[in-house]
Amino acid sequence: VFECRNELVAACWLGDQVCMESLFLFFFVFFLFFVLFFFNDTATTEIYTLSLHDALPISNPILGVSWEGFCLEQIIALKPSRYDAYFYRTQSAAAAEIDLVLTRGLKVEIAIEIKYSLTPKLTKSSTNAINEVAPLKTWIVYPGEESYPIKKDIWTLPVSQLPRIFE
Repeated sequence: VFECRNELVAACWLGDQVCMESLFLFFFVFFLFFVLFFFNDTATTEIYTLSLHDALPISNPILGVSWEGFCLEQIIALKPSRYDAYFYRTQSAAAAEIDLVLTRGLKVEIAIEIKYSLTPKLTKSSTNAINEVAPLKTWIVYPGEESYPIKKDIWTLPVSQLPRIFE
């Protein structure tokens, strides 16, 4: 600890006494150089973009929640007025949860589960919910390209084909 301009500062750099203002200035200039050069250099930006693209699908705990929110917004925007939309979850020992149920009156017509996976599967809680609400049709919305059956009356549905839910 030493005095620098009447302030107590704890900083050493290669044995020399350095004021915090000098360290701040150094890191600020380094940061600006990095940002201005790295992201403005076309070749570097293209390489950075390609490497991100090659890394997809990105795995992040928040990604699934964001994907689910995005899909729900799209489905609700497409939903005809004859349907009411609900989330279904129970607190019982046999937990049951489904991302979206679309009803007409008291009858659940469509159940929708949203998965950020190229190989979507139903969880135990989703299966329990489907058995409890007994929808006429169940869709598993995912970021893939093909729609295919999982079980009787349960199909995967690419997000690009969301209008099919209401056909």
